[in-house]
Amino acid sequence: MGVEVFVNHSTETNIQGTVSVIERFSEVYNNSPLAKRHELQLLFCVWISKLRGTYGDHANNVKKGNRIFKEMNDSKRDLLLGVVQLQLLPSEVLLQLLWKSKEGLVEKAGGLNAWEVLSEAERSASEACVLDDVARELGAQQYAAMSPEEQKMRFGP
Repeated sequence: MGVEVFVNHSTETNIQGTVSVIERFSEVYNNSPLAKRHELQLLFCVWISKLRGTYGDHANNVKKGNRIFKEMNDSKRDLLLGVVQLQLLPSEVLLQLLWKSKEGLVEKAGGLNAWEVLSEAERSASEACVLDDVARELGAQQYAAMSPEEQKMRFGP
């Protein structure tokens, strides 16, 4: 992908730097004449789902980076699988899932009174994640239902 210089050598900084590079590559590709001519798009979540970590496991920061990439990969995989599942759900089932997730937000805030004290911006920020959370949960369930062979074939080791 090239040589990048990061402010420090922390694992988190290196991961964020790598993610930024991938986001820039996606943006450049998506705005390229080739992509526009053939109506192609390189989605960040698909690209990141292909990452498997780095070579080596000799240093703690490399091991930590591999673990972070795996968590990011798993989350994006679940999101991609879940988005497909959301599209297949009957609307009444989807509404039930969204309502249950919203109830979880209210409970997490400390109950209905605490939820209502939050500003509109705070409530909106919390609610913005609901659909992604539902999709990830559905995707995780679908992935868990796959055989180990199908998991490996579709998503690698």
